Amino acid sequence: MKIDNTGDGDIIAVIEIMNLTDWFILEPGTEVKVPAKGSSKVKTTIDIPEDTPNGGYETMIYVKGKPADTTEGMGLIPGAGFKAKITVTDQEIIEGYVDNILTRDTTLNGKVNFIIGFLNKGNVEASPNAKIAIKTETDELIGSFEKQFKAVKAWASESLIAEYDTKGKALGKYKADVQVYLNNELLEEKTVYFKILEELPSAIEEEPKEAALKEEPKQEPQKEIKPATTATAKGKTKINAGLVLATVLILGIGIGLGVGVANAVFKRKK
Repeated sequence: MKIDNTGDGDIIAVIEIMNLTDWFILEPGTEVKVPAKGSSKVKTTIDIPEDTPNGGYETMIYVKGKPADTTEGMGLIPGAGFKAKITVTDQEIIEGYVDNILTRDTTLNGKVNFIIGFLNKGNVEASPNAKIAIKTETDELIGSFEKQFKAVKAWASESLIAEYDTKGKALGKYKADVQVYLNNELLEEKTVYFKILEELPSAIEEEPKEAALKEEPKQEPQKEIKPATTATAKGKTKINAGLVLATVLILGIGIGLGVGVANAVFKRKK
């Protein structure tokens, strides 16, 4: 949980959990100093009791501020509050989303990187894989390869890189048909283009080209966000907010933001 202080003085942020209090473990604790115009982080772990039935649970969480210097008097410091909704389930959710596939030019006998933006939307680790076919401008197939990526944590977003060695290939223009799969299900496919050059343009000349490469991410239809985690030993389930972008506690709570809602899904160990 990242707490931002937009004020001109240091404050003490006090975190209050209204119920399910024994599920939450906060480090360094329920009170943390936040510097003026700065931020502080609270590592948040949720430890669900072993005998907790499947179902939905919720609690209100408030972050209130008080002056760090008691000589300044109490004063009025705005706070923030939000509802944390937690779903406990014994089902594995394997789901992913690819927001873009990019590449860029290389030099003779150099390597081409295919960059895949991947979001794991499930409640267990996911290992996507890519199938890439390299072709000439005239659609002649000159090579193909597959890349199995390392496991991506639940509800984490990563830029995955598949590397292709162009050794022995001639100068010129090429294209690549890229397909990204998760558990044999096609998530996304796209044709991208690159050149093999004697030398790359200077950094100044490269800027317009780089800007063209960075296409706007596709807008996915809005869905209820259900970040998640996997089960631990002895039937307990834990979520480490520091590792999964604070899925239960809102990342980036600004003092004075008001009220929001956060959701999380937990998988029970079978």
